[in-house]
Amino acid sequence: MCSLRDGVNVQVTAETETRTGLLARLRGKAWLKPFRSAGVLLIGRSAQGVLSLVAVALAARALGAVDFGTLTLLHSFVLMVGEMVRFQSWQPVLRYGAPAMEAGDTPRLQRILRFGLMLDVISACIGAGIVLLAMAPMAGLLGIPVELHDAARWYGLSVVFFMLNSAANGALRLCDRFDLLSAQSAIAPLIRVIGSAALLFLGGGLVAFLAVWFVASMVGRLYLPLAAWHEMRRRGLSDGFWRSMRGSWRPEPGIWGFSLGTNLSTSLGTAQQHLGVLAVGWVLGPAAAGLFRVARQFANVLSKPTQKLLVPSIYPELARLTAKGKTGARRKMVVRTALLSGGISALVFAALAVFGETLIALVVGPEFTEAYTAMLWLAFAGMLGVWLFPVGPLLISTGWVRLVVTVRLVAMIGYLVALYFAMSWYGLAGAGMATLAHVLLGPPLMLLFGRRALRAAFA
Repeated sequence: MCSLRDGVNVQVTAETETRTGLLARLRGKAWLKPFRSAGVLLIGRSAQGVLSLVAVALAARALGAVDFGTLTLLHSFVLMVGEMVRFQSWQPVLRYGAPAMEAGDTPRLQRILRFGLMLDVISACIGAGIVLLAMAPMAGLLGIPVELHDAARWYGLSVVFFMLNSAANGALRLCDRFDLLSAQSAIAPLIRVIGSAALLFLGGGLVAFLAVWFVASMVGRLYLPLAAWHEMRRRGLSDGFWRSMRGSWRPEPGIWGFSLGTNLSTSLGTAQQHLGVLAVGWVLGPAAAGLFRVARQFANVLSKPTQKLLVPSIYPELARLTAKGKTGARRKMVVRTALLSGGISALVFAALAVFGETLIALVVGPEFTEAYTAMLWLAFAGMLGVWLFPVGPLLISTGWVRLVVTVRLVAMIGYLVALYFAMSWYGLAGAGMATLAHVLLGPPLMLLFGRRALRAAFA
């Protein structure tokens, strides 16, 4: 006879098999691939977010509002130059490297990777030249004391390390090594936390903090090309990589136009953040810039997961689906990722609205709670942007780069106009309000003018 225990065991086994089958079906869903990759990135990015917040809190407490604002302005200027000049070589590596990898054409893939590396070196040289020439005038414009100009120039050279990892980033995405990307994202903030804690205890000043920030950028950025080269060797993709440079200047038809277009598009999309900090420092002073940095740091809880997790994850998948001609799977991926990420962002915004001011006071200090209103506006704009985030990557992956560049240029101009008037009328809170102009112009205009392209992509 069948015992009660046997019956229970059969039931448990059936439930286990059902759960296993459900998990297997979920793993097989192509549209969930960006979320699985994002989940891997989430580990490192979560650590990065927490560590960055701790580093900001330690620096703010050690330096005070004015010196912390100066550190923020210098860091934002370097990042802005990096974003404006960097060729974003990971995008052509993904766009043209995905078909080469699908076809198993290693020489073609190597030519594309060498092209990306060449773009990185060109970007590094241009970025270093701009920073060295423009740092002193920019520091004077932002009210930074003359005695800090030499230290600012040295810190500006960290832009070189910022440039030299883009092609490596694309190579690791092609290889689905999001675990290595995840690990890299936490290195620089970890060094900043350790260095900032030591300086807070020892009483280090602004120059010492600039040195810590420089070392963190250098170590964090150099890890990526080393990791990418190791992965290429492991897969046998490095054999003969440097044997011939022939074809590296133009490995694919149209690659230069695509690279220049995506560079301008991404630069316009990301430089807006750094321009906002610099504009606040110019109009309202370094202390206000420090407050705005704190506001953005908390508001980034909404936008950063999308920008740093889902966007990097969805690009290679869209490139692969486009190369295979799977338009139905591509449509499903875009729509469902937008709905799921948008719903989560709405919940996070509600939590920030309720607890944001208390969190600022606890983490950074009561003197920084003035940043709360600006943080709310920034978070609200970030929430709206999350709902439509796949539109840009989809248009770029299907070749509509010029449209994306034009729309982002219009959105940037609208943002700068709104920023000028909003700060004049509402001060620091107005700087947060102006971000809405960027969000309300960008994705909606892409939907409006790209509707024909989107219909073709969804066909």
